[in-house]
Amino acid sequence: MSVSFAQETNGANPNSDPKFVELLRKVEMYLDRDFEEASEQHLLLEIQNDPTSIKLLKEEHSFRTFFKKSFKRDTPPANLQHSILEKIRHISA
Repeated sequence: MSVSFAQETNGANPNSDPKFVELLRKVEMYLDRDFEEASEQHLLLEIQNDPTSIKLLKEEHSFRTFFKKSFKRDTPPANLQHSILEKIRHISA
């Protein structure tokens, strides 16, 4: 059975724990879909028995969901999009 980060750090700030920082980086990559399938499966196996890791994954996912629902992105005007695409095409030609 794995030891949680809270137990490992004896209540210290987990953000200063290199293992926690690495786990957070992996969770962010997972949620950003930056992992290959094998790495993704390895991460899920790694965290499945650690309640602290599962909590971190759920909190990060919850925050991202909240953020996406709370803040709508304005789409730029069509003429601006067209202008930018034309400049890109002109530079590429």
